[in-house]
Amino acid sequence: GTVLGTISNFKVNVASSGASPNALVNALSGDGMMKVKDIIVNGIDVAQLAETAKGSFKPLERAGSLFGTFKNGQTQFDTFDAAFGISNGVVNFTQLVFDGARARIDGKGTVNLPQWTINLVNTITVKGTDIPPFDVTVKGPLDNPAQAGGNIIEGYLRDKAQKKVQKLIGNELEKRFGIPLGGAEPTPDATAPAAGTPD
Repeated sequence: GTVLGTISNFKVNVASSGASPNALVNALSGDGMMKVKDIIVNGIDVAQLAETAKGSFKPLERAGSLFGTFKNGQTQFDTFDAAFGISNGVVNFTQLVFDGARARIDGKGTVNLPQWTINLVNTITVKGTDIPPFDVTVKGPLDNPAQAGGNIIEGYLRDKAQKKVQKLIGNELEKRFGIPLGGAEPTPDATAPAAGTPD
């Protein structure tokens, strides 16, 4: 998604040599860092994800990958910190962190300029919820990468839905038959004779 923000610090040191653009890209080396504040990331709606964690099951109707489910949303972050090294045209991100009040994204991976590909794994933590951290992978051609992930989110939603269904069924069983969900027998009636007692 699109990233907007104010760059507070940016340093890059690069060197290369070659007689053609291809040779220059293949020989590119160096390192760099970037710090950005007050960021808006379009493509991830963490607030909607947090609402899901509070018990809204509407997203179950369209549960898919995280980016498929929340691609029209946006999330605000306080800071973005990145650090990278470049060797033979391959940019290796050793740090790629978005951090904010609602969520944190930790990314690691590479951008291969000679091959024009990207391979990043982003671990997303939604703050203030019981959703476990989960990975979203961005991989493929730089201008059209595939985004995959959200399996933990789907599992989490299924688990929440299953527990809700179990609770509803359990309440009905207990109300109608006196059988708590998971219990094998109804509660014995105090007026019934005990087993093995002669008439």
